[in-house]
Amino acid sequence: MTQKIITPADDAFYQRTITFAITAQDMMLARDIASRYKHLVETNSPIRVDHQQTFMDIVVCHCGSCPLDLDALYRAPAQELYNDVFALTQAIDRQTCTVPGFTSKFKRV
Repeated sequence: MTQKIITPADDAFYQRTITFAITAQDMMLARDIASRYKHLVETNSPIRVDHQQTFMDIVVCHCGSCPLDLDALYRAPAQELYNDVFALTQAIDRQTCTVPGFTSKFKRV
């Protein structure tokens, strides 16, 4: 019996190119949004938030399938920021770096 060896050229996962083109200003806003989200969650519950993971989730979403108006999201009322970032962190597929089914009122048009 012959076993097929899968190489990166054969595998769709390896063929996908992910580009994280983000401005310095957007990077700082994403960091600040993650910080604000972490503070909101940890102040109001016993849950601990991984700041770095939340920051990367926001960057993946923004650079990928759902560009966000990061400035508006940062300035949003606490409940709206919480709702959007929580939904994003639950919807993200970290294997493919996509956010299937995620929509945001802060989506950049």
